[in-house]
Amino acid sequence: MLLCLILWVMVEKMAFHHLKFKLAEYLNPDPVIWEKLRHAVQITILYSGEYVMHEPGSIAFIAEGLLKEYDARQRRRPVIINFLNAGNFVIAARHHQHRYLIAVLPVTLVTLSFDEAIALYIKHHELLPLYRAVAANYEGGTLFRYALLEERFTEKRIRLFINRYRTILPFLKKKDMASYLHIEYDYFVRLYGRMLILPSCQPRP
Repeated sequence: MLLCLILWVMVEKMAFHHLKFKLAEYLNPDPVIWEKLRHAVQITILYSGEYVMHEPGSIAFIAEGLLKEYDARQRRRPVIINFLNAGNFVIAARHHQHRYLIAVLPVTLVTLSFDEAIALYIKHHELLPLYRAVAANYEGGTLFRYALLEERFTEKRIRLFINRYRTILPFLKKKDMASYLHIEYDYFVRLYGRMLILPSCQPRP
């Protein structure tokens, strides 16, 4: 029991460290605000394959791991619309209740509920630029996919995908990549295998 408690404290400490480091890229919070934030958030551990639904209005930070985001709106089969690795945020807007997340790798999630976020903002309006930066971080992933699907040439679409997600490619299933890219699976596999050996798609040294 004591060992579990020690391990949990270590997980919390590491998650808060990653969050503070990331927030400092946008705005270095006042120590008082940071302490309030630490007490307001919740830490969640997800194992590979576990689901997590969007809690309306919540903000989550991925301290460790990798998630894939699905959109089930007006679809017989949900479609992957985003891949989110460590260092990224998830904004659960109320009109995104048809979206959900699945852990590709074990995930440590730091979540701020809607009520806690509002309570912080009421007392600290200087957090508004920080929220906008966090929202832009999340929306950048979905906007990238929208732009990608407008690309007429399939090979270029795959190349852009590889360039953006190169570091997480070893952890992604080909069927998930095909779903994200909206390309028929067998056709994607043929092109993807060929493009990985092209010089322009090789990992950087």
